Amino acid sequence: MQPWWLRWQMKRCGVSLGIKIPFGGVIRSFSSFSDFWSVRQMVPSIGESRLIERAVRPSSINFDVGANVGAFTLAIAKACSTADVYSFEPAPTTFERLRRNVEANHAANVHLRRTAMGSQLGRALFQVDPGSPATNRFKTPDAPSHQCLEVDVQTIDATLHQAEDRHLGLLKIDVEGFECDVLVGATDSIRKNRWAAVLIEICPSNLYRIGRSITDLVAVCTSLGCSLFELTVDGQKGRELTVNELESIVLTNALVSKADVTG
Repeated sequence: MQPWWLRWQMKRCGVSLGIKIPFGGVIRSFSSFSDFWSVRQMVPSIGESRLIERAVRPSSINFDVGANVGAFTLAIAKACSTADVYSFEPAPTTFERLRRNVEANHAANVHLRRTAMGSQLGRALFQVDPGSPATNRFKTPDAPSHQCLEVDVQTIDATLHQAEDRHLGLLKIDVEGFECDVLVGATDSIRKNRWAAVLIEICPSNLYRIGRSITDLVAVCTSLGCSLFELTVDGQKGRELTVNELESIVLTNALVSKADVTG
């Protein structure tokens, strides 16, 4: 972290600070070092970049659910300029930063949606933490009321209703513990194996914070005919992850895939 802290300090000397995104994008404008560091952690890894190259095809539809300020959105958009990227982010301030980053990178193939994704259509309370925007999520029981706002909730399958003939590329989900809900809302498209790849964040502490567990996440995946697999450095599906292995993870991304479907 220290080299990045030094780079942050250089900002005081007028040095332009930006985080490079794979395939040519750049994210700028950060409110604090914590904000800068959290965005740095969102940048696709080498394996995730290779996955993007493999899954994102010309004319495909790709979803970034929980887009934050656009690290994955821009990587997908820059990897294939003729692919459509739908970027979902419900927090107003974060959404505005996402919009500015997309415009600054001239990513004309990105379609922004200020909505949350869940298990069913409707409205829900969403908690926004100005000091830690990367941890914004659906309201938890201990959330201060002044940090909550009502947002629109869509489902992946409902959003895809008029795209039955389109090829689906990458579905990326990072929703701070509410991954189960988003997966349930994508039941039809995942069971039919329409997505080239489904990548979700694995963070047991986020699940526990909202009263869920790795066991719950595995159960949802099983109901969809899928398991959780590691992502290899070359962007392929690795071995299936056990419950014990998943519970020992601090934070990583994993593939949701059918066991009989090769990467």
